[in-house]
This record gives sequence, C-alpha cells and structure tokens, in this order.
Amino acid sequence: MDTIIWRSIPETSTRIANLLTGDIDLSVGVPPQDWDRINANDGTSTEEFLTTRVMLLSLRQGGSEDLPDWEGPTSDVRIRQAISYAIDRETLIDVVGGLGIPTLSRLTPPTLGWDPLHYNQVGVYDPQRAKDLLAEAGYDGEELTFHSSTSWLMQKEVSEVLEAMLEAVGLNIDLQVLDVTTFREQIYRPNKNEEIYMDALGNSFFDPWIAVRSFEEGRRFRTGWEGSRADQAEALIQAGAVNMDPVERGAQMSAVFDIVLQEAIMIPLYQMKDAMGRTSDLEWSMPLDGFLWMGDAVLNR
Repeated sequence: MDTIIWRSIPETSTRIANLLTGDIDLSVGVPPQDWDRINANDGTSTEEFLTTRVMLLSLRQGGSEDLPDWEGPTSDVRIRQAISYAIDRETLIDVVGGLGIPTLSRLTPPTLGWDPLHYNQVGVYDPQRAKDLLAEAGYDGEELTFHSSTSWLMQKEVSEVLEAMLEAVGLNIDLQVLDVTTFREQIYRPNKNEEIYMDALGNSFFDPWIAVRSFEEGRRFRTGWEGSRADQAEALIQAGAVNMDPVERGAQMSAVFDIVLQEAIMIPLYQMKDAMGRTSDLEWSMPLDGFLWMGDAVLNR
C-alpha cells in the first residue's frame, strides 16, 4: 500500500453509505444498528474491538483558575454521591448495544494497578439512597448543568439516559449535548465545564499515572477538588511517581481511585468497545491502544 487517504466524515449515515459502496475501505465508530446491514452487504463486514477509553463523568467540587467564582450544588459531596447512586451501569451497557465493560476506575487491564474489585463491576445502583442523600443535603431543585458532546459512539444517547436517571431521583438537570468542535473549543480546552462533565479518556501508555494525573494538585482544572481527601490522593500520586516497586506502585494508584469513588469527584461508567466496518479487500487489525497505525495494513486490489 503506497498511499492512505484519510477522510473526515462526521455523519455516521454518510460514513456507512461510503463503506457500502466501496468509496472507503475502513470506518470506525459504527453503531450496532448498522451492523446487520454492513454484514449482509457483499464485500463488507464489521468487527468489535476493545479500546483503552473509559466513558466517565467528572463532577466539579469548587472553582478553579478558569472558573474562579464557580459555585454549585456539586460542591456538596452528598450531591455527588447521590449522582453516583442514581446511575445504573447495566442499563448504559444495554444502550450502547453491549459495547462496553462496566468499571469503577480508569485503571483497566493491562494497566498497572487495575483491580478486579473495580473492573467489570457495576457498582451500587440505589435510587432510594440517592434521594435520601439529596434530602440530607437540603437539595431544593437547583439546576445542574450537564455538559456532553457527540464525540464518541452513542454518547448523545447515553447522555440522555443519564439525564433521565438523575432526574428520576429528583435532580434538576440541564443537559447540553454539543457538537465536537463546540465542545472542545467552549468547554474542554478552556476548562469551562460546570457541575457535570462527560467525556471518554484513554490510556495508550498503559501506565497508571496517565489515569490519576487529573487529580494531582495543579491539574484539577475540571473539578476544583480540594480538602483532606484530595490531599490524601495527592500523597499517593506523588509516592507512586517515584516508587520503582510495581506491586506497591500499583496499589498506590488503585488507592487513589478508592478515594475518588468515595468522593464521587469522577464517576467512571464503562470501558468502551468500538466497532469498525471494513471491506473484504483490507487486511488489518485494530491495535490495543486504539490508534489507527496502518503500517501493516494490506489492501488486496
């Protein structure tokens, strides 16, 4: 193969149509509802693959350099914990057609420090506990802004289901699903997210530091996290940064996520699977890091 042509085709229906007619040889982000049509078409097929990305919610506790005057309901840990209890991960996996593995941590296999108590676990889904925590916190219908986007496979649909789950326990949610460019330019890059922020984060280096760095002091742009529990997480992160014993270091990084879960400052939802459609002419497999390295691809025509 001498030349590879990359095309940006934002519309899923257009990408699928191009694949079916042979105008392109590979498309990623193929939703489950299109699999049968692609597999029934002569010369095209679909293939699932596991990514390193974890779909998650990040909850703001306080102001930060980019939003110094922010104040909102999620500054109360009980509100954040209520959000966590309101989420049914099994339903979310159904929404994405099984393209996900539930997780309570960004540390997923084979990353050092991944924990079977966190991975492939749905967590505690307890809507009544969520309602009790809201009442205990004195929540009185204050609006929570929920920033999401169309960046990832079926993210819009998952966002809408999450909105329904949160509203079912009594939260007042303003869901804003933005297109990718608007989300990156207005929310992601300037760190302007408010109470709830949804995104998928990967770890192509398979090192736990990549997953915990957003909890490090000076990098809490999207959470404004502070207090004694944040200090405990910071101590573990710094100790793990210089620990050359892999067992001890893995335990330290895993312990960071124990604190994160208790504080509900980040709520991991599921490790993302994806699906690609390709023509029968293309011989190539998706690498574990999810990057489109095409050096070993063969096109038989």
